[in-house]
Amino acid sequence: MFARPNKYIGFLQFPNALTVFIAIMSCIEKHVETWWFYALMAAAGFFIVSSICVVLVTVINRCHEEEEITVRRSLEMGFGGLILCGIMPQIAVIVFRENLFIFFSIFLMCNMSALFIQFVFIGFYDFQIRHQVKPLKVIAFAFHLVLEIALFMYSLVTYDSLTCKIILGVISYYTICFICYTVSFVEVTVVGIRPVVHEPSSTGVHCNICDFEYNAEVNIPRLLIGCGHTICEKCIRKVKKFQIVVCPFCRKPTDLSRELPKNFAILEMIQELRGI
Repeated sequence: MFARPNKYIGFLQFPNALTVFIAIMSCIEKHVETWWFYALMAAAGFFIVSSICVVLVTVINRCHEEEEITVRRSLEMGFGGLILCGIMPQIAVIVFRENLFIFFSIFLMCNMSALFIQFVFIGFYDFQIRHQVKPLKVIAFAFHLVLEIALFMYSLVTYDSLTCKIILGVISYYTICFICYTVSFVEVTVVGIRPVVHEPSSTGVHCNICDFEYNAEVNIPRLLIGCGHTICEKCIRKVKKFQIVVCPFCRKPTDLSRELPKNFAILEMIQELRGI
C-alpha cells in the first residue's frame, strides 16, 4: 500500500543537484588548482555513505516485518541521514573557514549523499502522517532557528564581515532546503505513518493500491464481496489480516474463507484495449 513513487523526490533535491553542478563548473572554468583532489575525497565519502545505505536497506527488507514497520524504519533512517547532510556543511564552513577546499569536499559529499538517501530510503513510498501535531512542527522549526542563530552569532564574534557573509549564506541555504526533513523525521518518529489511499480511477484498468495494470496471471482483479470494490490479488495478500480483508476505500470487511471472484469485466476490457 506504500509502494508508489514519491512524486516530490525530484523537487526536494533539485537545489542540491543544481549547487553541485554550479560548484564543479565554476572550478573548471576558473582553472582552480587541486580542486579535483578534494572532489575525489568527496566521491570517496559518497561511496562509503552509499554503501552503508545499501546495506541498511537490505537489512530492513530482510526483516520480514509488517509493511508499515518496514516503511517507517526506512523513512526514519532516510530523514535522519538527510538531517545530518544538512547540518554537517553548516558546521564545516565554520571549522574549515581557512581551507574552503575541505568545506568544498564536505559540501559535495553531503549534497550527493542527500540525493542518494532521498532516492533509496524515501523516494518509493507514498505516505501520510497519522495526524497532524502542530507543536512538533514548532519544535523542529525552533531547532533549526536556534542552530542558525548560534552558528551565526559565533561567526559574527570570531570572524571578519566577509567570512560572516559566507557563513550566513551557507547556513541559510541548508536551513531553507533541509528544515522540511527535520519536521518529517519528528512526525514519522513520534506520530507514525499510514498509507495514502487513492480513489478508484475512471478506467478501472489499474489497481488503485499498487498502480500496476491488472492481468490474468499475477495482478488478478478480485471483487471484494463485502463492498464491491476491486483490487488486485497481490494487494489483497498485503492488506489481509487472518481471513479478513478490510477495503482500503470504504473500510468494509470481506471474508476470505472462500476465494474471491475475478472481475471478468475488467479482464475483458483489458483484452479489448490490447486488441485495438
